[in-house]
Amino acid sequence: MMTSSGVTSLRWPGLMQEFPHGVPEELGLRGGVFYDVGNLWGLNNVDTSGSSNIVGSSGSFRHVVGFSVLWTTSLGPLRFNFSKALKKEDYDQEQSFDLTLQARF
Repeated sequence: MMTSSGVTSLRWPGLMQEFPHGVPEELGLRGGVFYDVGNLWGLNNVDTSGSSNIVGSSGSFRHVVGFSVLWTTSLGPLRFNFSKALKKEDYDQEQSFDLTLQARF
């Protein structure tokens, strides 16, 4: 896998447990908690001659926990993720909210 930043290796395993909210089932709402760990490395095809401090060159693992609200709509399943980084680097830009529209085929 090659990303636009030149990274060739990405690993992102995680655990998620879904559960009912206690709201009527007809609303299509479920909840979940998750733990993710990720790493990327392999800076191929990247000009590293301009700096000795390349972001991500060490390949350190990041750890995140959070909860999700999953909503089945007529548009498709929506997923609202709220997260907190447990382990990150000083230069990481933390993202504590994410909205995903899933497609199923």
